[in-house]
Amino acid sequence: MSTADALAWLLTYALHSTLLLGGVWLLTERGGVRSHRLRDLFWKTALVGGIVTATAQTALQRADWTPRFVPATTSPVVIAAGELPMPMPVGIGRRAAATEAADPAPAIPMSVLLITAWALVAAAGLARLVTSHRRFSQRLGRRDPVRSLPVLTLLEDLLVASGTTTRVRLTRSDALGSPVALGVGEICVPGAVLTELEPAQQRGVLAHELAHLRRRDPLWLIGAGILERIFFFQPLNRVARISIQESAEYLCDDWAARTTGSGLTVAKSLVKVAEWVRGTPAAVPLAGMAERPSQLVGRVRRLTERGRPAERRMRWAIPAAAAILLVTAFAAPGIATNRPGSLAEDSADGGALLPSEYDTESATDQDPQPAPDPKPEPKPRPVMGNLQNLKVGMSLSFDGSKDTSALDTLGLAALIAALKDSDAGVRRAAAHSLGNIESPRATEPLVAVLRDPDAEVRQNAAWALGNIEDRRAVDGLIGALRDESHEVRNSAAWALGNIEDPRAADALTAALKDESAEVRKSAAWALGQLELTTAPAALIEAMRDSDAEVREAAIDAVAQTGDQRAVPNLAALIQDNSPDVRHSAISALSQMRGAPAMQALIDAMKSSDPEVRREAADALGDRD
Repeated sequence: MSTADALAWLLTYALHSTLLLGGVWLLTERGGVRSHRLRDLFWKTALVGGIVTATAQTALQRADWTPRFVPATTSPVVIAAGELPMPMPVGIGRRAAATEAADPAPAIPMSVLLITAWALVAAAGLARLVTSHRRFSQRLGRRDPVRSLPVLTLLEDLLVASGTTTRVRLTRSDALGSPVALGVGEICVPGAVLTELEPAQQRGVLAHELAHLRRRDPLWLIGAGILERIFFFQPLNRVARISIQESAEYLCDDWAARTTGSGLTVAKSLVKVAEWVRGTPAAVPLAGMAERPSQLVGRVRRLTERGRPAERRMRWAIPAAAAILLVTAFAAPGIATNRPGSLAEDSADGGALLPSEYDTESATDQDPQPAPDPKPEPKPRPVMGNLQNLKVGMSLSFDGSKDTSALDTLGLAALIAALKDSDAGVRRAAAHSLGNIESPRATEPLVAVLRDPDAEVRQNAAWALGNIEDRRAVDGLIGALRDESHEVRNSAAWALGNIEDPRAADALTAALKDESAEVRKSAAWALGQLELTTAPAALIEAMRDSDAEVREAAIDAVAQTGDQRAVPNLAALIQDNSPDVRHSAISALSQMRGAPAMQALIDAMKSSDPEVRREAADALGDRD
């Protein structure tokens, strides 16, 4: 396949995937499709459908009935091998073109530049994904086989009852906060599942994760992540992956409720597991029981209201999805660099001539001359053409966050160039898209944008740098902690925590005095990510902040350091008026070694609050 064919395939994929994914988004978000079984099927079909339909049209490229779009002009167009059509002045026919193209100076075809740029950005995204998975594996640590006979018996009963013939391994990892399904045949659970849950709740947890394995959810999430990186120019792939992940949790809840015979039991186990999940979610999408806390309320309500949901088989759904792909493949337009049947014979160098209806000379000429080498003038347009005319405003909400804008483009270089656009909206969208791509090549341009006159542009740039996690951005983000906008300062503090560079410790410590509680909270959280062995005095002081969420974040950060100096402050916070702060203080004390921390937990057993007494007892019981 030539680079021109590859570019045509990518452009066709961009068009088809937008039609399919956009159509599913309209159906699910505006069309009233609430069945998670249908949502799951439609989103999966749309996710891979663009690849299928674009490939089908490419394979049938020689068939004249396949609809394709060739950029139209009112003048003849010279198409060189590997180049997009370039407009020529009206009235220039075949012989005129040959006369004007006397300069045979070689030039790199635009299609080669575009395909190279796409391949580099896609490769960087895939490398980033592999690195994220490797980091998760390292954080997961050693996974020991579960040897508890009662729990293994529960899993075996579920396998037999569901007719599952695949061998399933049951492992444990104390680094996990939530049970997860891994690969095609492994369920990994936190140690608390074995010690804190009743047998019925353990059965609910195992049933939920077994449902993930039966549905191949771990593989779907890995595949969706790969497609996100390869087709980075299609932001709707991210929407599809998130929607698939959300529907999977509801469908696995339903299967677990049917298999165990009680939706209430599954709901109770879900609530219990959710209590263990703390901190930021994993950097990679996981098929875990409580990996998405934002769904917790809806899932529990659904399980308790429906009890044991009945399975509804929709035999028409799969044929309908297949029909949608067929219609898209045969009826949706494609994009090609040539149109079979309308081109003159290829020249010796691969060039071809597309006649125009206004060029009577080229249409009637009985002695056509070979098309000459393409002339370097006029210069081709930039990858994105006029950026201000190619802005795509999309109101897509990710996990309840603010609506964001995405700039649909194939070139990383074009996005970086868009950071200097005169329109602030374009600059915001470009910074946001670069954050989704996560390419280190964008680090220095984004650092420069931290001085942009528009606050939202600076905020998006700081957020993007946090996603990229390149340590070259640390100095610029430290400077952004002094920005006049508290939203920029908040994003900068979060980004520094994500990058995890100890050089940011002093600046983040100073940010603990910020006037904005959100900034103070993010700064405290970020300090907890730096793997400090000593808690800064300001961080210990922040445990007495007027804002409860700041106090809680500071407590969690101090616990990460294990600094014994904080024990008296933590002991005092056991009497805090916020239940979350009290819980965090007890949790932090349980991680502290030494007699003072143990004494503080013993003293907490005398509290008038029964919840405090219970948590303190649990913490003492967990100490070695």
